[in-house]
Amino acid sequence: MLRRLVPAGLLAAALLAPLGPAQTVAAATTGGAPVMGASTTDNASFEALNTSAGPLRARRTYNNALPASFAKSLMATDASHNRTSYWSFRPDPKTFASDTSAQQKLSAFLDTIPAGHQTVVFALHEPEDEIRAKKYTLAQWGATNTKVGRIVHSKNRPELRFGISLMGPWTFDSRSPYYSYNWKSVLDFSVLDVVGIDPYKFRTTDPTLERMLAYSNYGLNKSGVKSTMQVLSSWGKPIVLTEFGVRSKDRYTGATISDSARATWIQDGYNWMVRWNAANPVKIEAALYFNHSPDGGPYLTGAAKTTFAAITH
Repeated sequence: MLRRLVPAGLLAAALLAPLGPAQTVAAATTGGAPVMGASTTDNASFEALNTSAGPLRARRTYNNALPASFAKSLMATDASHNRTSYWSFRPDPKTFASDTSAQQKLSAFLDTIPAGHQTVVFALHEPEDEIRAKKYTLAQWGATNTKVGRIVHSKNRPELRFGISLMGPWTFDSRSPYYSYNWKSVLDFSVLDVVGIDPYKFRTTDPTLERMLAYSNYGLNKSGVKSTMQVLSSWGKPIVLTEFGVRSKDRYTGATISDSARATWIQDGYNWMVRWNAANPVKIEAALYFNHSPDGGPYLTGAAKTTFAAITH
């Protein structure tokens, strides 16, 4: 959600044919291109992007509170448009693991998702800042996600999967306050189906998507530190870029990042994802562009939008 911050100065150095939701995992596990999708502020803006740059076969949405039903959720239109839903919500991390009423409500909600509709459920998207701020603990995050995953799996519906979503390269950077977080120690990985990360180009000096994810310490390739992709690959789960994007203005200096530079970053990133999937057993299943914040954010315009449209076809 564009929340993660890298301290200033640290980085100065340094689609194929349209796929239906049922094909999402198969496309990635056979070494194909990732399924391309997006996140927008509302249904109207998503459909506008889908018209101008689609067809988009996946969508990321977020409901803070648990909706009464699938029809009341922000992913409601995905089923009729043949899109995979990557959907997150926010259970109370301090109480959910022991709150049987809240658990039953989630179970009932999952029952309203149409049969066959490919859905990945995430809870507490990007928890790093909140854990550091002591809004809840790493253990509470893990207990909540373990319980959510078990409820998802209890449905015995292969179209319903469970995932976690972390910030991305800064989470696994040895200079980061999150580097010491031991995610595997608090989560039952047997209920985990998908791992999400949210990489962004915030600065004019930020590296390519490949460099920030496949090399340690945000592309600096520090000896003895694993890259984001090395860590995630070791977990053995399909990877999703639950958000990714490139700003039109440097987040810290306000300098313009041109549409042509943004287009190059998007195209280079897509090319790398295709190469990654062809060469590695753990695939990038989908990549969801965060098409928000037109005033300097990653909102798609000009050549950047044209390039994004080209890689979705």
